[in-house]
Amino acid sequence: MTRKDYIMLLSAFLAARRDIANKEPPELTRDLLDGVSYAAEHVAKALQADNYNFEYDCFLSAAGVPTR
Repeated sequence: MTRKDYIMLLSAFLAARRDIANKEPPELTRDLLDGVSYAAEHVAKALQADNYNFEYDCFLSAAGVPTR
């Protein structure tokens, strides 16, 4: 994958987070955002397995995933 592909994925995760924050009722927001974070973590693991230079933590931070 190229840098352009990584940016596309990041954009999708950020758009999902933004849509949830803007459109969902507050009582659902936390669970849905957790789901986006969970998906982003799994995508990051797959990208890391594909590219040993991949910066896992940097990707998650850029995708808006809170550090644990």
